[in-house]
Amino acid sequence: MSIAYCLIIHAMMSSFLWSGDQEPLRIKLATLAPKGSVWTLALQEMGQRWAKETDGFVKLVIYPGGVAGDESHVVRKMRIGQFDAATLTTVGLSGIDSAITAFSHIPLLYQNYSELDYVREKLGDEISKRLRDAGFVVLHWGDAGWVHFFTQTPMTRPEELKAMKLFVWSNESSDYSLWVKMGFHPVPLAATDITMGLNTGMINAFDTTPIAALSNQWFPLANHMADMKWAPLVGATVIKVETWKKIPVEYRKVMLQIAKEVEKKLMYETRALYQKAIDTMQEHGLTVHHVDSTDYGMWEELVKSVYPEIRGKFVPNDYFDRVVNLTNEYRLKVSKEDNSP
Repeated sequence: MSIAYCLIIHAMMSSFLWSGDQEPLRIKLATLAPKGSVWTLALQEMGQRWAKETDGFVKLVIYPGGVAGDESHVVRKMRIGQFDAATLTTVGLSGIDSAITAFSHIPLLYQNYSELDYVREKLGDEISKRLRDAGFVVLHWGDAGWVHFFTQTPMTRPEELKAMKLFVWSNESSDYSLWVKMGFHPVPLAATDITMGLNTGMINAFDTTPIAALSNQWFPLANHMADMKWAPLVGATVIKVETWKKIPVEYRKVMLQIAKEVEKKLMYETRALYQKAIDTMQEHGLTVHHVDSTDYGMWEELVKSVYPEIRGKFVPNDYFDRVVNLTNEYRLKVSKEDNSP
């Protein structure tokens, strides 16, 4: 039998579906999302559907609530083979490719979800390709609502927040320096240490989405929230290319389809839960403080003064410019439609 013939037979056999004789493929997925949250429930649904559609070949095992460590640790653990997949925010994803920061690391850029969706529609495939080139397949995108500031005392103005000790992600050195440049007092911690930091006085302010503040029960320890939408919290579920290639091609297609269906459902649910989370927290002691136009103007002036620092140092130059241009392009498009006869 020729070598060429053997190679052809091997290739044909590799493309067949799993026969059931092999050991199931256990995919270990880590996330900061708490057990029982909307995100982990969506991941569980995805895993159950994967198992069904692959006749039990794919077994998704979820490690929720940060038990695998902060996002930077999870990325490192994926690289060395301890985990196969993760649901990450742009904080963790930026450790794979910094272009992802363009979606959510330009404060006060987006005014609504429509602008974010337009930008993601234009750049999503391109950034997915960059992540794949770096060794990770994007299974689905997601977001967790708008980031707000939560504090232990009332706050609506920059000067008030500057007097506080503000949590920042411990692996974002450039973000840390940016807060310092704006005159704030950032305290680098792992997200898994926020509760400890609030209890011990290491921090008395943090920024996150209402859903995350409620799911992690952080808000009782900092029960004041400014109603200013700082930025959207964007994320994605990714899997190592190495693991992905272990799955028969036919299964990959249906698994990706299921992941995209979960993406649509998850985005709908998280956006619907945004206001419900605020209402629930208000029922349990949260006070929401309105940021009026004067105070908002102070924030805008401060943030735009550091846009040159964000561009290039934190968000790659070309992606910063493209996101800003796309946002303006969308606003012009909407304005023309609104003014059309």
